[in-house]
Amino acid sequence: MGEAHQGNIGLGIVLLLIVSAISSQGRGTVDPLYSFLAHILGPLLAVAAAWCFRQRAPLVPQAAAWSAPSSAGAPGGLHSSIDAMHNITAVLVELFPTLPPAWSSAWLEFREIGSHRECLFNVETGGARFTTEVPAHLADQMSEARNIMRGPGGNTWFAATITLNPADPGSYQTEFNYDKEPEWLAEPTKAACLSETRRIRKLGTLPEWALRRMGAAK
Repeated sequence: MGEAHQGNIGLGIVLLLIVSAISSQGRGTVDPLYSFLAHILGPLLAVAAAWCFRQRAPLVPQAAAWSAPSSAGAPGGLHSSIDAMHNITAVLVELFPTLPPAWSSAWLEFREIGSHRECLFNVETGGARFTTEVPAHLADQMSEARNIMRGPGGNTWFAATITLNPADPGSYQTEFNYDKEPEWLAEPTKAACLSETRRIRKLGTLPEWALRRMGAAK
């Protein structure tokens, strides 16, 4: 199952750049204008930038981060999804500066079951594709987002793809996979998969492929 969200981080980055410019120009000067910019306007812009980074999606029903129902279990709900988008946006904010100037497409892949997880950042530029492993602290934030979106029975999605928009670098689209087995780079072990059951109240709500990997399929 998939769902789309829009988040704006571009404006926040621009505001931070303006704050940086104001601070560097106003440092060491007694000019009243620079003093005003550095001590009053600068902090206000910094607060505005922080607000932009914390925005996950336009908070309207059709765009909000609802967890769609699936055969894997109950939905997580609006508030859990919005909280999870805090984490996802924070990950993108850290990855955004690593993009090359002429990038044509970029997307984050996250897959997890139990203690097995994979987190990769893909970038295409000049006809070439580059894939790097996401730092552990960012992968931790993705894992936390996944846990936040667990439904009442403990079920959640197993994979997420977050795609940046080159035409509007401040926006992104997210798709969650609740049912289908992800295309793993490395095969999860039975022990790693079984650790998923610590958060699941009823094994029967898990998709068949997950039960099969746990050795619990009928």
